[in-house]
Amino acid sequence: MERKKCKRCWLTTLMFYASISGTAQDTLRITLQEAEMQFLQHNFLVLASRYQVSAADAAIIQAKLYPNPNFFIDQGMYNPEIKKWFDFSSTGQTELALQQVIILAGKRNKQIDLAKINSQISNYQFYDLIRTLRYQLRSSFYSLHFLQEPVTIYDKEIESLRTLIEVYNLQYKKGNIAFKELARLQALQFSLQNERLDLEKQINENRSNLSLLTGDSLSKPIIPVVDQQYINSIDVNTINYTVLVDWALINRCDLKAAQSQVRISEANLQLQKALRVPDVTLGASYDKAGSYVHDYNSLSAAIDLPFWNRNPGKYQSCAIPDKC
Repeated sequence: MERKKCKRCWLTTLMFYASISGTAQDTLRITLQEAEMQFLQHNFLVLASRYQVSAADAAIIQAKLYPNPNFFIDQGMYNPEIKKWFDFSSTGQTELALQQVIILAGKRNKQIDLAKINSQISNYQFYDLIRTLRYQLRSSFYSLHFLQEPVTIYDKEIESLRTLIEVYNLQYKKGNIAFKELARLQALQFSLQNERLDLEKQINENRSNLSLLTGDSLSKPIIPVVDQQYINSIDVNTINYTVLVDWALINRCDLKAAQSQVRISEANLQLQKALRVPDVTLGASYDKAGSYVHDYNSLSAAIDLPFWNRNPGKYQSCAIPDKC
């Protein structure tokens, strides 16, 4: 008998430690710093926003480039006088031309300014996205921590009520108490169970948010590890509302993005004004035998005459607020 009891105790101990190790493997204990690190490394929305910032920086490089020159060559294919194909000698005809567009009215610099403001807006939007998602991460993290404690209290209360209801049920069957007393305890138990169920729903929602924000592909239940000393050291009474407002006006990236939208409208208006001025095309050409003299060399200049199109639609739309 003693050997059987020892074996049972041994098996019970093994099952207990196995259950503990299984529970530890099925959960993910994580601190706030670790959660934020995983959020920055694995969150796909943040990664996609980084590519948008890179694209905006690439637009600045593109805006700084000058127009490519244009090279033209015309070679006579057949000379009927000497009956020769592709005559490159002095009796043949070859024409060369090189042209370059000269941008006027500072349009290039205005395009660079516009691209720089767009890049700033992309950066502001990126950091505002990080701030918003980090706020959700921290809210879910601490909400999950503070919601788990009431669940334990509810479990103890429900268990105590269950024991008390069993005793009241026995006394009711014996006729010692009225049914309304038993019904009152059962209603209280039902109410506590519903409240606990609501807490479980909130816990599951916060766990889902944390898993989504941290990019947890294993979908393990997250258990937040909180620095209790840091929480106890927080004193809300020492926070000055005026200082918070000043910090928000200086550091809020969404406010900076809105201010940059005004600047980009002004910069675009200046660009549309500059586009009303046509650009000049300068060129040089050489003609071996196709002009009034052999080996003809010339310089050329061309400009569009702004008679029919002076960019009125874009200019007027950018002059109207919220239309550019």
